[in-house]
Amino acid sequence: PPRLCAARRRQRNHLAGPQYARYVQSALGCGRGGGRTPHSLEHARPFAPYEEDLTVDETWKPLPSCTPAVLGAHLAEFTAREFAHSHELRLTIARLGHLVRAEEVADLPYDPMWLDERDAAQAVAQLVQKGPSGQYSAIHIQSAATRSRFSVERAKSHLTFDPQYNFEANP
Repeated sequence: PPRLCAARRRQRNHLAGPQYARYVQSALGCGRGGGRTPHSLEHARPFAPYEEDLTVDETWKPLPSCTPAVLGAHLAEFTAREFAHSHELRLTIARLGHLVRAEEVADLPYDPMWLDERDAAQAVAQLVQKGPSGQYSAIHIQSAATRSRFSVERAKSHLTFDPQYNFEANP
């Protein structure tokens, strides 16, 4: 929201600005390139403010903050959705959790947004192979632990995503 972000925007607009501009140029290029289908990998940060005991799915609205990484992810997804709705392109947004390696976080307290990078690679490979399921869709990619922050049911059905690492052994 422009009014709420005015002070931080003056400080940090250089961080989100170029990334966002490159994203828009890339999306437009794919839409006009004939045959190339863009896939967007975004962080699920704009959905993190929901209470931790809630399981957020793809239909929930983002709650972006003025932090450049969060606002940049939100603006990139918003722009992609607008291009898809105007029929400039077809795409699937993959909202990723926090990328980790299970072995490196084995002794750390559980984070409900963890996603092992090998599971992320599996999902991205399937997404590229299968392509978008419609004009626009979004899927959450993270572990399928019972304590996970986001539902991965849509990813499981669209991609046959089967995460191997669930971090349930973490305290």
